[in-house]
Amino acid sequence: MLYFSDQPARLDSVDDEQYQELKRFKASCKDRGLYEVYDSHSQFKEKFYRHLQLKLNEHQMFTSIDGAELVDPVPLSPESRIPELSEEAKILLKEASLDDNGTIMHLRHMGGKDLQTNGKNLIDDQSRRVVAKWESALQLLLDEDLVIERGYKGEIFEITERGFQVADSL
Repeated sequence: MLYFSDQPARLDSVDDEQYQELKRFKASCKDRGLYEVYDSHSQFKEKFYRHLQLKLNEHQMFTSIDGAELVDPVPLSPESRIPELSEEAKILLKEASLDDNGTIMHLRHMGGKDLQTNGKNLIDDQSRRVVAKWESALQLLLDEDLVIERGYKGEIFEITERGFQVADSL
């Protein structure tokens, strides 16, 4: 599986002979196998993830033998599985992954509570039911090691590497 970035480059900073070799190589690869072009990091991740799934599904280890269904021979480790998340937890994780610092702030004030990330306050209704849903979402992300507490008063949280990985797969 070969992937080539389609991001623009300053051609005056590239050796012309190497660039011509690259073009010949890309042309030869196009006829021999999987060849994809991507224009962003997230698009590369999506394409690679999808193609890898297709390749794994074609592998004999994951197909049936003589009509018998195979059980997954390698159980997923807790680190590699995608956790079950509530809709609020998914929204919170996705928004936090889009925040420049990957930060979530859980603020308590006289008027109620705020849960802020990526320039947004996710608690738009101060009723206890709504606040409890969002607090539960934050706790779920903590329990799944998708965010980590950075403050000592339960106010500041940061998304973990695993959190970014899960967010990218949502």
